[in-house]
Amino acid sequence: MTKRIAEQKAGGPSCELMREFERAMAVETGEFAELEAHALALANELTRNWMERELQRMADAFDATVVISEQRYRRHAVGTVAYHSLCGPLKVRRHSYRLVGIHNGPTVVPLELAAGITARATRALAHSVAHGFATGPLRDYEDAMRMGHRSVPSRSTLERVAKTIATQLDHDGPSLERPVRAHEPIATHAHSITVGIDRTTTPMAEPTGGVSARDAPPYLRQPPPKIVVVYRMPYVATVAVNDVYGNVITSKRNAATIEAGPAELMAWLAAEVKHVLAQRPKLPVVVIQDGAPELWNLIDAWESDFAIPITLKLIDRYHVNARLSVVAENIEHDPKRRWRLLERWKASLARSDLAIPRTGRSASRARARPSAA
Repeated sequence: MTKRIAEQKAGGPSCELMREFERAMAVETGEFAELEAHALALANELTRNWMERELQRMADAFDATVVISEQRYRRHAVGTVAYHSLCGPLKVRRHSYRLVGIHNGPTVVPLELAAGITARATRALAHSVAHGFATGPLRDYEDAMRMGHRSVPSRSTLERVAKTIATQLDHDGPSLERPVRAHEPIATHAHSITVGIDRTTTPMAEPTGGVSARDAPPYLRQPPPKIVVVYRMPYVATVAVNDVYGNVITSKRNAATIEAGPAELMAWLAAEVKHVLAQRPKLPVVVIQDGAPELWNLIDAWESDFAIPITLKLIDRYHVNARLSVVAENIEHDPKRRWRLLERWKASLARSDLAIPRTGRSASRARARPSAA
């Protein structure tokens, strides 16, 4: 980057590139917003064109035989393939290679291995799609990328790329996790570890066992089986590393399928906590979650089975406030006085660690008064 800045100041190649860009933009007209869109489209096309040329150069450079993982492959078939990128399709003529010594043996595409292409998507697009797939619906990701003036492929292609990456990670995850985690240091200002599990309502489409009653002539595609939407309650878990003020530094979330149940999830949670404690063994482990007995039964078993040194077990403030609201309704029937009572309890809880027993005693005394009946 420093070299490019120096070249631009000295009138070098970077300066010439800027002059070419300005000449290309000079023919465009309109308001600045329209010119901005044209400039971004031009930058996308320049990048796409360069990537296409670079991939073609790489493809043409491979010999008739290549060695991959100590095995020889021979040039097999040639074809033009459209790879996907953030800037549009990249059409490249490349060869596939077949393993030597095995009839109809497995084939590979050296270009894709060398360029880091996954599911015909470049590395940048694959990373972008994987992040979008993990954080929300791909429809939202697609809209966001288009608003950012990126030329992404169709939604079906995005789904295929995301699911291919997910399948590969599921297969290679156990072998990749250890070396990846070894390069994941814990922040020096970490002050505590917080853990929590819960269950969340999830709508799931499940087959009813029958087929649609619609008539389907032989020349039409058969209708899909009927489904019913059933609400299930899978387990979810969170582990976070916090600073001295309770602010989250890093957090990880995971979920268990209905079929798997919580066993694998609890093992994952234990591994995450032990990974942090391996680097910072004195960090306190605090469990904060709902007060449901089934959740705390899991935590008790988790603490024992995995030898987790839990320092403190707490009910989260959201559920504490919900329970206090129920108590206040039984004590105070006047809405205004009830609101003031709740606000007083909440303020006390925010100020002092001793507020919980005091609030309990206050609620008991108020409940015992005849006027509260």
